[in-house]
Amino acid sequence: MGVINLTKILQGKTGWVSISPDHKKIIARAKNLKELLVKLEKVGNPKGYIMIAAKDYSRYVGQ
Repeated sequence: MGVINLTKILQGKTGWVSISPDHKKIIARAKNLKELLVKLEKVGNPKGYIMIAAKDYSRYVGQ
């Protein structure tokens, strides 16, 4: 699996997000994890990835 670039879909977003399995869209977003889980439950708990979207990743080190 290659590098997945989420820059475009996360641009301008902060807080918790759920990203679709194909990494192309945001399913739901919220200020905290509890709110995000409630939103995901309302839309039928679709499959996806949950992560925190930050304003700045300049100090992030990872692959």
